Amino acid sequence: MNDLLDSFLSFLVVEKGLSENTLESYGRDLKKFLLFIESRGITSAREIKYNHILDFLTHSREEGLTATTIVRSMVSVKQFFKYLL
Repeated sequence: MNDLLDSFLSFLVVEKGLSENTLESYGRDLKKFLLFIESRGITSAREIKYNHILDFLTHSREEGLTATTIVRSMVSVKQFFKYLL
């Protein structure tokens, strides 16, 4: 799935012109998300369901991340899936 992430980040640079800081945040958030997903045995984006995303957000909260960071992660995941569609 890392190839999908790389493609998405390239899209953000070329098509959206996002700042370097925003790109780093998206990349960091999505790498954490994909590691979490892969730790659940999921190897394809097609296998990811809504409850997996909720589990990731719950896990983030349990790790002590702030509400602002969790919301940013949620936006990153949402934009990633919009791109995939």
